[in-house]
Amino acid sequence: GVINRMAQNSLECKKWTLALAVGVLSLKIEAISNFYGLCVFRGATSMFLVFRRLLSHARKVIQGAIPMADRKQT
Repeated sequence: GVINRMAQNSLECKKWTLALAVGVLSLKIEAISNFYGLCVFRGATSMFLVFRRLLSHARKVIQGAIPMADRKQT
């Protein structure tokens, strides 16, 4: 369902981010400063945390613990 698709999308996003980071770092490792590497790592970590939070929220909505925003309460 939705959770499996979100988990798969998150995994694919992490794979591509890691592949791009490794590719950039391997091309010109001498020319890239430590600050740039830190920024790439920070961006990948932030993206992972955002997807993790979204997945957690989606699970709670699906389980009924949190009502959906556009669903009318009766």
